[in-house]
Amino acid sequence: MVEFLDKNFLWLIPLALIPVILAKRKSGELFVYTVVAVLIILSLARPMVNQGEKVFYKKDSQIGILIDHSLSMAVDDIKPNRLTVAKEKVKKLLSLLKGERVVLVAFSDKVRFIQPEELDSLHPEGGTNLTEALSTVNFVLSGKERIVILVSDGSEDEAENIQKLIKRAGLKFIFLGVATEEGGKVPKYDGVSKLNIELKQFAQREGFFIPVSKDDTDVERIAKIVKGITEGLYKEAFKMEIKLDLSPFLALTGLILIFGLFLYRRFTIPIVVALAFIQPSYGGEKLGILYYHLGMYKKSATEFLQEKDPKNLYNGGVALLKAGEINKAEKVLKSISTTDINLSKKVKYTLAIIQIIKNRYREAYATAKELMELFPQDKRVRKLYQFTNMVVSMEDKPEREKTVVKLQEKKRHSRSNPSPMEIGDKNPW
Repeated sequence: MVEFLDKNFLWLIPLALIPVILAKRKSGELFVYTVVAVLIILSLARPMVNQGEKVFYKKDSQIGILIDHSLSMAVDDIKPNRLTVAKEKVKKLLSLLKGERVVLVAFSDKVRFIQPEELDSLHPEGGTNLTEALSTVNFVLSGKERIVILVSDGSEDEAENIQKLIKRAGLKFIFLGVATEEGGKVPKYDGVSKLNIELKQFAQREGFFIPVSKDDTDVERIAKIVKGITEGLYKEAFKMEIKLDLSPFLALTGLILIFGLFLYRRFTIPIVVALAFIQPSYGGEKLGILYYHLGMYKKSATEFLQEKDPKNLYNGGVALLKAGEINKAEKVLKSISTTDINLSKKVKYTLAIIQIIKNRYREAYATAKELMELFPQDKRVRKLYQFTNMVVSMEDKPEREKTVVKLQEKKRHSRSNPSPMEIGDKNPW
């Protein structure tokens, strides 16, 4: 059903119909203008079509990832050491749990919430206050299902308290054990740290225990377990009415009618004649110019080179040069044969630029000298000649070091639209 948000404009519709009603001579143009006026009024009235409600949901679950960075995580029974491996596992796990609500907690003696980009700054320090870490996560997690993923070697002294806390809070518990049962020596200490077997057995009974692996099978298994728990756990976040605004469509229809009437009045006869007698021809030049100005130089060259006249061959060579196809550009330019003196000048000038690019300075000098003899008043030719002459002269000197000075030219600016012939003037050389 159509609903108008600004109904006050609708009373203008009878006024728009008055010219049609009072006109003695009804015409198609008057009818079109009336329709356009009505469309404008309807557009101002903001017509809306109700497309129903859209309900937005959010997952009714939340995940807490706890990463241990106590001193025991410096042990190297998991190479290169436990903490380095743990950080990489958490990064991979976060990428696999996109779309889930996740909080990240780092703990040793102290517990703190961190962002993923802070993982690399963690280093081994202090003891393992796992009880406080679990209590903190239990306090902030919300939802029907709350999942804790512990990335650690376990806590030697708190296993019993941890088990009670997890059971009482109703947390889903996943333990990624980043340690071996044989363990290893803690750096700078005499003690040996091993995987907490009691915590491992509790995870196997009441949750999930995942041993760390050299590849990503461990975190992939955890992600699969999490998605199995959270799948289908959605709750309604909010509702929104979806309405389609018809105003732009009405305004566009009015513009099309006005434009159509204008074309009908101005161009009916020419259009009929064109359709009847004019056959379309190949538009290689126009397409070449279009592709050139869009920076699609290879396509531009293809279009130009389909036309075999010298001007289009030159434009195709310039387009190839801009596309980085230097050898092909040189081959095309050398194939051009023309009696047009200006075109010949452009071809030779561009060939000299290619010779400079390919470090063939003596050839470039010879080309520039030839141009200088024919066009001594041309500023670009003079600069090209001076540059190549300087480089060749320096090559002839015995000094080891040579300085190459780049001469920059001022670009010609023209207010008129470029013809295909002028495209070559726009190359950066």
